Amino acid sequence: MNVVFSPRPDEKYFPSVADALKRIFRRLHSLLAVCSTWRKVGIALGQLWCVIPATEGISNYPSLEAASLAIQRSGNHPLHLAAVLSHHYDPAPPFLSSTIPQFTSINIATQFMASTPDISRMLKGLIRSQSPSVLSELSIHQYEPHMDDSPLQPPKSNEFIDSSMSAQHRDRLTTLIGSLSALRLRGVYIHWETITFSDKLVEFHLQSVVLGNTAQLAKLLQAIGSAQQLRDLRLVSVVAFADRSETLNAQQTISLPKLQSLLLENLSFNVLKQVLTSIAPGSHQIKVALTPRSERTHFRSDHSDSDESVDEFLDDEFGFGEGGVVSKSVLDLLASSNVHTILLDAHKREAPWVQAPKLRSLLRSLPSLKTLIMVSWKWDLGAIRALERPDSGSFPNLEGLCIVGGYITDSNRLPHEVATHSLQTMILDSHPGTLVGGDRGQIARLLKRVVPDFRLVRGLEQMDEFNYDSWRLW
Repeated sequence: MNVVFSPRPDEKYFPSVADALKRIFRRLHSLLAVCSTWRKVGIALGQLWCVIPATEGISNYPSLEAASLAIQRSGNHPLHLAAVLSHHYDPAPPFLSSTIPQFTSINIATQFMASTPDISRMLKGLIRSQSPSVLSELSIHQYEPHMDDSPLQPPKSNEFIDSSMSAQHRDRLTTLIGSLSALRLRGVYIHWETITFSDKLVEFHLQSVVLGNTAQLAKLLQAIGSAQQLRDLRLVSVVAFADRSETLNAQQTISLPKLQSLLLENLSFNVLKQVLTSIAPGSHQIKVALTPRSERTHFRSDHSDSDESVDEFLDDEFGFGEGGVVSKSVLDLLASSNVHTILLDAHKREAPWVQAPKLRSLLRSLPSLKTLIMVSWKWDLGAIRALERPDSGSFPNLEGLCIVGGYITDSNRLPHEVATHSLQTMILDSHPGTLVGGDRGQIARLLKRVVPDFRLVRGLEQMDEFNYDSWRLW
């Protein structure tokens, strides 16, 4: 099984759906071509054929014939549909309503903009034959331009996934969504006020959407709050516009008693604040990935004829814009939220220098912090020394440290500083230019002595929970 589905050391750990399908079926063909015995065994082993591809019209990808063969060869094993739409979707065998099997999971990804009608068309054909007792995972990615490169606008009515559906199809989709164990959406819009999750839902991922105003964010949180068995919650690049006249005095609080992990990435300050203050405290780990967007609040334009947003930056003495680490407003919010993991992503082509006093201040303000991840920063001797844990006072005892992108000067000092913490995991970028001012091999050997799990990786590629640039097969 690993020969077919697991990545080799030289391959991407989390390829896109399209690339994952190409990899899987290329390996299957190679396996069957070894000899007649291997071919017979491979065809008879139903587990190898449980991924059903739908890559209509895309050259060099599995064909519809491959999908039909996979369904035949899978036997009674659970089926996982992986669809990649490259142009206007036209249902074809084996995806006609009369022949569609029941799937345990459905993953749909598009490769073109404004693809909501095509996703909707495919869903309408699929949901007729799907049973809430069988379908447990739904993942949908609608291709979208980079959110930082285009104006932020609330969705129009025709951009919701059910906009072209009949009432019957809409109710059927709502029922299926409410019975899932995992829901993952990127660039996809749903009327959250219509959704009530069951106790089956354990994983929820929402990415790259502009919800509208704070009231729409509240509706999303209310829907999430209905999932009382939820364990893993991820909100990535989710936008909501603040109201200048709005107060949070009557803000709802949702309780998620089974929550284990809350990941918040690339959120504006107003969204970050509303989410962190809405979810009741618990034993879950809070993981926050901060970017320059975290230093601003999105407001709707004051011009009545404009749907675009205007940004208001936090007026603090330091922040990403000044080459600092994080602003005081964000820091105060994190300090009150018992954050477990922080990722600081400079998001710049040329990495800025870490300012030692501000890094030191951040660490002192977050004594419960367990993992620090720094992406695309330059470290000098002062910044490295800022990591040193004092014998007394408010300071975290880190268990995880990750430095990728940028580079570290005076890197021979690094093993001494990390030894002052109880590090269980340390990750450094494998690029040859990362460690400067010391013997790379010697530094790595010293770090392995003081850190049980020391690894060199290619950027964030091998880091599961903070690597959502490409839409995965999951």
